[in-house]
Amino acid sequence: SSKRAAMAANRLKGYQDRFSATNQFISSANGPLSSHRISLPAKAAVQSNEPLKLQTHFDPSQLDGPANLEGLPGLKPSAVMVEAISVQDKVREEQRLREEKERQMECERRRMEELKMEEERQEKEKQVKEERERQEKLKVQYEIERAEEPIDERGKCDSFDLPKDDEVKEEDKRPEEPVPESMPVPETADPVKEFLAVLLSPETPASKKREMMLMPLPKSIKKLQCTIHRDKRSLAKKMYPRFNLMVSHTQDFLLSAQKMTMVGSAHYIITTDQHNMTRKTEGYLGKVRSDVAGHEYNLFGVGENPSKGLGPGRTRNQLAGVFYEHEQGNGRTPRKINVVIPQLEEGAPVEWKPMKKEEHLLYQFKCGFTKKLIVLKNKTPTWNSSLKAYVLNFFGRVALPSVKNFQLIDPENGFVQYLFVEKEIVMQFGRVDDSFFNMDLSWPLSIVQAYGIAISAFSYNH
Repeated sequence: SSKRAAMAANRLKGYQDRFSATNQFISSANGPLSSHRISLPAKAAVQSNEPLKLQTHFDPSQLDGPANLEGLPGLKPSAVMVEAISVQDKVREEQRLREEKERQMECERRRMEELKMEEERQEKEKQVKEERERQEKLKVQYEIERAEEPIDERGKCDSFDLPKDDEVKEEDKRPEEPVPESMPVPETADPVKEFLAVLLSPETPASKKREMMLMPLPKSIKKLQCTIHRDKRSLAKKMYPRFNLMVSHTQDFLLSAQKMTMVGSAHYIITTDQHNMTRKTEGYLGKVRSDVAGHEYNLFGVGENPSKGLGPGRTRNQLAGVFYEHEQGNGRTPRKINVVIPQLEEGAPVEWKPMKKEEHLLYQFKCGFTKKLIVLKNKTPTWNSSLKAYVLNFFGRVALPSVKNFQLIDPENGFVQYLFVEKEIVMQFGRVDDSFFNMDLSWPLSIVQAYGIAISAFSYNH
């Protein structure tokens, strides 16, 4: 134990001698204090007897003799720079600098994202503004063209202008002759009333009514206004509602349709008998059938499926095809509808009896074979920023907003998409209340074709 104590005393004495030699070396330096840079951490380390990292710089030109590291004879004080740095402080400083750099990079990234979002917002506002200006120009141009047109239904003269009141000579002013009471004023014939009078007359044969339902409306009828009643008053009708088509102003019944039970895809029967919804009834006119996905709807007339092999004479006739373009989104985007019907020859539609899938109307349309087809598309609605919704002008025939509301136009005839011109619309359909929907149609559609398109709008739920 005495030997160990002596060894510890010698070790302690050695530490004390080295400490005192270091202090003597530092205090013996002559010259400005700036030539001996000893940091505060270094002084604390010396006092706490921690290991130091000493860096001594020598200039050989300032040495009077050979270097002696113990006493350093002949070395000038300005040639010595002692720098003591704590290792832990150095690590902390590096970590702080690294964190500061990361913080600056994150701030720069956020600033760039905000700038990008601001640019996108400004670009969107610019596009909306340009679209509004374009719409205004189109409306002004249309009003100018309408003002320069010859006479139409507004009462303007078609070939000459009448003189003004102050230009009429006195001798030309003659009193108007009263019309005798016995001479009745002839009334102009209303083509809509004449058409409905024949169609609804009980004296009209059933074959004639069927032909009038399947043939395109006469061109003299500018618009036939109808209403569809969605009947869900019973429990069975809530699952399989019945759709009754009637004339709007007289409520006269025209057609009825109902979804068939125990069928995988949508399958609706169309008849003229609202009390017998089967294919065996004499009033059966056709059916609306969808694909499994519910995006394509085919309207077939009376006849059998070609897969039964009964020949073209008994094969069903395809009247129309409806294709809904499905878009991924939040469900608020308007529908895109494509309607395909056979081309007309001498006022009647071409007989279209597909014997295989490649001959169907929609298949021909998707492949671009539209030479013998008439393609109708829905009119693109415009966005109303004040209402935060897409809008269309239905001319007072629609009362409630609905995703089912649409208007069909013929893009091949050069109709302007964004102007509210009623004569360009081939068909329009929209909600009046929860049970009633208005359906207006004109040439080249038939009543059955327009009714089948409306039934597909009820069935499509994507």
